Amino acid sequence: MTDKQKLKRLIEAYDEILYMAIRYANGRHTAAPGMVRRSVAIRAEIDANFTLMPDDTLKEDKNMALQGEEFLDTQSGFKWPKSDWLIDLADQYSERAAKARKLRKLIKRKKKNARHNIHRQ
Repeated sequence: MTDKQKLKRLIEAYDEILYMAIRYANGRHTAAPGMVRRSVAIRAEIDANFTLMPDDTLKEDKNMALQGEEFLDTQSGFKWPKSDWLIDLADQYSERAAKARKLRKLIKRKKKNARHNIHRQ
């Protein structure tokens, strides 16, 4: 197995672990949601084409109402930070979002090349 193949397999394994980590951390009021958010951001930084596997379990709880940066539990009255729920990651790292990130990166590269060519003339 070549180094490139090994890296590809490691990334596949990491993505599967990340999928389960998101399920575990979603809605927890611990350090887990923040750690998962950082891991997803790092993964996306490495690969502009990164997308999360679709997950139908990531949806808002019917007993939770979004109020600014907090969710209000309508049954208990408790308020929890919005960042404890990872529902937004599904939208942020969908296939559509990956295409937009790739396009922004391409535009940025073209602008940089255009500026470089102007200075060379």
